[in-house]
Amino acid sequence: SSLSASTSGHVPGLSEGLGEAGFVEGKDVVVDYRWANGRYDRLGELAAELARRDVTVILAASLPAAIAAKTATSAVPIVFVSGADPVKFRLVASMNKPGGNATGVFQYFGALGGKRLELLRELVPGASLVAVLSNPIIPTRKITCTTWRRPLARWGRQSRCSRPVQRRRSKRLSPMRLRAM
Repeated sequence: SSLSASTSGHVPGLSEGLGEAGFVEGKDVVVDYRWANGRYDRLGELAAELARRDVTVILAASLPAAIAAKTATSAVPIVFVSGADPVKFRLVASMNKPGGNATGVFQYFGALGGKRLELLRELVPGASLVAVLSNPIIPTRKITCTTWRRPLARWGRQSRCSRPVQRRRSKRLSPMRLRAM
């Protein structure tokens, strides 16, 4: 996962699901966790390590983790959870026949964008500029921005979306800063 063990809500759910299926972690099944701790650049290395260990399956808890796993192996089965279209990001061939070694769950949030904007319009009817904050490193950033930008334009509002900026050499600045487009 791109998260850390302390911030991921996936571990309790995975353990519970394994238990419901009759597996006891450490007895019937071994789960070998890998965490990128927010460093997406490490996902490829972690996925390759799991593929070399000849694990039975790789569970990818995010789109970047799934892409890294798919790049690392075409032999080990990959089960992913993604908020982005897995066909568009070439994780699978199609939704009904994924093919290859990856399958998973696609959480389609696009339809909720309109409802979120309706709520925003009710809560802050005079808003002239809406900022969309998304993780600028992940591949879905452009889709997230486009999904919001079009309806906001129809509403007659401007939007700004987060994006990565160049690293700065000052020790006081974090390696990655966000700024409005």
